[in-house]
Amino acid sequence: MVRFGLGLIATRPAGELVDLVRTAEQLGFDFCNLADDPSARDPYTVLAAAATVTSKIRLGFSATHVYLREPTLIAQSLATLDELSGGRVDAVVSFGAPSILDTYHVEWRGRRPLARVREAIEVMRAYLGDGVVDHQGAFFRYSGLETGVRPVQARLPLFVGALGGPRSFELAGEVADGVQCGSASADNSAYVVDHVRVGAERAGRDPDTLQMGAYCFIAVSEDGTTAMEAARRMTAGLLASYPKTMILRHGLDPAQVAPITAALGAGDMARALELTTPEIGRALTIAGTPEECAERIRTDLIEAGIDHVQLAILEPAAVEAYTGSRVDGLPDIRQQLQLVHDGIIAAM
Repeated sequence: MVRFGLGLIATRPAGELVDLVRTAEQLGFDFCNLADDPSARDPYTVLAAAATVTSKIRLGFSATHVYLREPTLIAQSLATLDELSGGRVDAVVSFGAPSILDTYHVEWRGRRPLARVREAIEVMRAYLGDGVVDHQGAFFRYSGLETGVRPVQARLPLFVGALGGPRSFELAGEVADGVQCGSASADNSAYVVDHVRVGAERAGRDPDTLQMGAYCFIAVSEDGTTAMEAARRMTAGLLASYPKTMILRHGLDPAQVAPITAALGAGDMARALELTTPEIGRALTIAGTPEECAERIRTDLIEAGIDHVQLAILEPAAVEAYTGSRVDGLPDIRQQLQLVHDGIIAAM
């Protein structure tokens, strides 16, 4: 069974974000995730508030970072949120976005970041499991840490967030409850699923029990041209965060993208927007009419093995926040949520 979730881009005030989580629940979305991004609203605070005004929708993070946050404190927050929500919390765990880590002057290159994620998940499992952490590892050390903070769920799901791979996808299969990748292409989705399965089988686990999740940016409008323009512009603002391997698996030549990322690095958003073609926007996002978007989700995600589809809606406030530009006629986020419900989720 395919599940649909909302990936909230936390550019709006916190109270509005809470209300949007409630709206997503009313429209039948299965889950809602917020990114753990220091440039936006704190997701732990927003989801704590959302937990008190919702009753069904699952709440989570995509992703929370084990360089900027200590894993036992992540686990403490997750267990507390799980208590508040009555057992509806999960989390995507990663080592973090390289651009954000560089901003913090975190030395991560050559420091085995995936090994850090593996160890952090082990620590979090101990905290969330029996509540006792005795661990002497390469990255984290604890002696007799005990907690009385208990999640409601017998096993609070932890997923690995990954873009590049393949080792990160295989790690998800080895130690986590599944993966969340970024994807808008069948080749990329299938590649991720295949490597998660490789990791699971290597660890003696059943890959069919794991969640295959994908996060994709989507713009939906009855006017498909308007939606595509929003996707093109947003892609210009996001390209610097995509690894070359992911770009290749979306059918693009990294040489096409290099001048755009160079412009972004120089702070020249106008030049980045000029260089980002509609082809690049189409490759890395899903955009168009509800019918066109439903077909892309079906062929590029679901048929390739993705069973949890998280949609980050490219609404006017998000496009403006990332690119400093506006797209005339682009539906607002509530209108797009309704279009997703009526024309995409209902069609699956």
